[in-house]
Amino acid sequence: MIKPDFAKVRISCAKPNCDHGGRVQRHHKGHEKLFLRAFKDRKESKTYKIMLRRYEQFRPDDTVPLCPDHHAEIHYEYRDIIALFQAQQGMHRRDFSWDAALTLMAELRYHCDEWLKEESSGMDPALVFQVLPQRIHNED
Repeated sequence: MIKPDFAKVRISCAKPNCDHGGRVQRHHKGHEKLFLRAFKDRKESKTYKIMLRRYEQFRPDDTVPLCPDHHAEIHYEYRDIIALFQAQQGMHRRDFSWDAALTLMAELRYHCDEWLKEESSGMDPALVFQVLPQRIHNED
């Protein structure tokens, strides 16, 4: 699969009426990298390999272009969804079954799709990613 050269292609943020400008970032709607990191001990499993291959393909149905402010905002919202799901499961995400991980990723995708329908102001990435671990932002 050919990956677009974002330096040569003009792509704008997918949020309605976004005027932030800046370099667009590809956001994985299901935040698959979260589990690719958490499940490193499962690298040899068929499910892990399929997920990694799909993640690396940057499929249009899995990703969305976002400006830095909106990318920060969706990750800020994901934080609460992930925390609630972990609390409901009664365990850290690294201990989830594949079914639980796939359920959470589906919830995150759904939330992102709904969030994309409405205008929002975004959030300052410097503030958001001081709260969240920096690697979440860099690896998504």
